[in-house]
Amino acid sequence: MRNFTKGLILSLFILANGIAIAIAAEDTGLTVVPGIDFGFKHSTQYIVMNGSPLPYTNNPNYITLIPSLSISYGKLYGAISLDTPITESHTTYNSQSPQSFYSDRAYLRQETLLTLGYRLIPALSIFTGYMNGETKVRQVDYNYDVPSTTWKPDPREINFTGTGYFAGLSTNYNFEGKGTIALSAAYANLQGSQTSISGLQGETTVKSQNASGYSTSLSWSGPMSESVFYQIGYRYAKYTYNFSNLTIEEPVRGWTFGLRKYF
Repeated sequence: MRNFTKGLILSLFILANGIAIAIAAEDTGLTVVPGIDFGFKHSTQYIVMNGSPLPYTNNPNYITLIPSLSISYGKLYGAISLDTPITESHTTYNSQSPQSFYSDRAYLRQETLLTLGYRLIPALSIFTGYMNGETKVRQVDYNYDVPSTTWKPDPREINFTGTGYFAGLSTNYNFEGKGTIALSAAYANLQGSQTSISGLQGETTVKSQNASGYSTSLSWSGPMSESVFYQIGYRYAKYTYNFSNLTIEEPVRGWTFGLRKYF
């Protein structure tokens, strides 16, 4: 399934380049910019259940592939990006009190962003958009059964989904052809849900009472040729989900390295 996803992403990126070339050839006044990035990310999940923090957290590191396509016309611009993992992170946890316990967890997170913006002045823009983010945790908890002196596995999958709208500001400064530094900040109003699939309890889905998120990013881009630019960026985002007896805070931070082609 993961190889299929990688192939689909690559196919979409090639298709986007073909569309960009066709649009640019018609000289419509549009600027079309396909891009691709690799992201090196670190996430954390802080979980509070019934008012008490759980004694462990997930701290995964993983790599993502981020194809994107941006189109601008005058002061208006739009962009779509797909941030999907290409590696899986594993976290283990051990405890001996009050009973022997071992947990193995695999972590993945992907995000799809659709953005629409307007340049108020060349160095300042406002934007809004829609995001769909999903965190998947596959875990197997092993509890030690004293009478049988065996470890009993309890496998389950837990998915946290956040969808909704965001809005923000971005600014940039150009250093006379050497490169451009850009800064942005956004706030998101989300709807969250938690889906658990357990061999003992089946599938259950719980909607969040409220969810929110914010993000900040800093990037530097510079020319490699007249139409090809490299870009280095750092992004920090934090998502909060409030359920009836559960609160989850999920900071996500990471570096991205990629290329942009201007048509």
